[in-house]
Amino acid sequence: MIQMGEAGEQVHFYGPTSAFAHSSRDPPIMSSTENTMGEFTNRPHDYRRYLPNDVELSHAQHTIILDRFFRFFASWGMRASPNLFHQDMVRTVMLPPHIPLARFAHYSPFLHNIMLSIALMWSDEDHLRQTSTRAIFASKAETYLNFEISRPTLATVQGLALKSSYHSTLGDHAGGWSYFGLADRASLSRKCYGLT
Repeated sequence: MIQMGEAGEQVHFYGPTSAFAHSSRDPPIMSSTENTMGEFTNRPHDYRRYLPNDVELSHAQHTIILDRFFRFFASWGMRASPNLFHQDMVRTVMLPPHIPLARFAHYSPFLHNIMLSIALMWSDEDHLRQTSTRAIFASKAETYLNFEISRPTLATVQGLALKSSYHSTLGDHAGGWSYFGLADRASLSRKCYGLT
């Protein structure tokens, strides 16, 4: 519902459970790619640093697939912010290779690979859409999970929640519920590490 405010501006009222309930303006409508990558497009970075080497994924394919993921999957549950994910991804992959993996709130190699294991469902290429290709990214994500679960961040919690969705898309509902439980438990343990 849109009403006129006291100062003559438009005030858009959303439902009480909406994340935009306290917003006084409509957010601008932009492509998630334009919105998140605009300031980083001219900066070289290795987006493939933490991805599997045995799957060929071009920069254009990577960008389109992630854009579709944020539009068609992550948007309804607001599980990950495209702006913050891309910002932290670029910060992470621009670090020199000899520096230990930095911990950011909105990006981790685990989260990146799990996102792609789901997002590949919307790929235009048949070989990328295959379940076996998606499983390669899910397996790669598992290699980072032990490192991340010991000191979880928000990205770890998001990755575990998305891993539950990955298993559910394959019909493995027991695995989906198990990873959902891990996500819930990891979210509670964040306060133990002062990451709130």
